Amino acid sequence: MDNVSIVMTTYNGEKYIEEQIDSILSSTYKDFELYIVDDGSDDNTMEILSGYKEKYPNKLHISQNATNLGVTANFLNAISKTSSEYIMLCDQDDVWNMDKIARTIKKVKQMEVQFGKELPIAVFTDAYVVDDKLNVIHESFFKSSRLNPRLIDLPHLLMENKIIGCTLMINQAVRRILQSNPLPKRARFHDGWLGLIAASAGKIGFIKDPTLLYRQH
Repeated sequence: MDNVSIVMTTYNGEKYIEEQIDSILSSTYKDFELYIVDDGSDDNTMEILSGYKEKYPNKLHISQNATNLGVTANFLNAISKTSSEYIMLCDQDDVWNMDKIARTIKKVKQMEVQFGKELPIAVFTDAYVVDDKLNVIHESFFKSSRLNPRLIDLPHLLMENKIIGCTLMINQAVRRILQSNPLPKRARFHDGWLGLIAASAGKIGFIKDPTLLYRQH
């Protein structure tokens, strides 16, 4: 199995973070490490994370920023510090399907066989939209948002971001471009920036099935 780095950023996430971490730890794909970067929480988030770190010292890597960076800069900075072949992004308040990692990496590797591992590749998926109690509000994020996830060429992404960051996996070729350039100060969304990298220099793939519960609260 290829190692996957899952990058999660947190900020005052005590209410839902245990459900999210537990869902990731229940994944059928086991060769992953979870890198969590807290952005200065003042609730019990860090205490909760410390407890998980004690139980899973080889799975979890926890750090906290000295100053609050904001979600976009926090994600991009954390991704640039990874070193594995494949990187997934993760929000603090969702719940992942058990096969989310396995299905996404399968799609990325299929595209690498087709286009080569040196090509930047990003893959994203649909998501169930749920409320704070995980009741399904919509069966498809894209249908409920009236977005077409097939329109992911560069011109369309420049007009409108279609990529849900919490469903995204990128390969190391995307990360290399991110690492070799200054982190953008004016990028509105981390997922949108990664999508623009993949669309302009490589390929983007889409899995039409939901792979997580996308909590709206």
